[in-house]
Amino acid sequence: MSNRFAQIVILAEDERSANLLRRYVLRAFEKLKFDNRRIRQVLSPSAQGDAKQWVLLQYPLEVKVLRNKHSKTGLIAHLDADTESIDKRTTQLADVLRSSGQDERAPDEWIGHAIPRRNTETWLCFLMGLTVDEEQDCKRGRQLPDFDSVVQPAAAKLFELTRANATPPSLPSLAAAIFELRRLET
Repeated sequence: MSNRFAQIVILAEDERSANLLRRYVLRAFEKLKFDNRRIRQVLSPSAQGDAKQWVLLQYPLEVKVLRNKHSKTGLIAHLDADTESIDKRTTQLADVLRSSGQDERAPDEWIGHAIPRRNTETWLCFLMGLTVDEEQDCKRGRQLPDFDSVVQPAAAKLFELTRANATPPSLPSLAAAIFELRRLET
């Protein structure tokens, strides 16, 4: 990753997802001594309505700030797909930008989308070596005893999957997220 970033903003539905992405960023920027002070997490307020809608409302605000004031900022937006498609969530993100009077995300912008099908727990299970698909609900099934305890090793595995010669994962939403995270490298 480049040292051109002064800051990375992680916009997420929940703390677990933000922590996975934060630990990924710390690992990816490790050689550049990128630290927690350069990562700003913007999380949906707990128990105050639909987290997905909150992220969709915040996304155009964060993009506008990035475009107008903080050109040395990268943005990772997390939004669970739940039972919908990744394409539907991506379209929703594009729609909220348009409806706020902004241009769609350009290919060279440092804005990545992390959209797990179902939820982040599906990614955590997969990254920890469990056999999962995107139809089963890993969060409810509790395939791991404590999801929070595996965030750090899962982030390390996610980092390894973003390397140039890594074999793409078989989980489609994770493969799409890896492509998105690589946007920050250009």
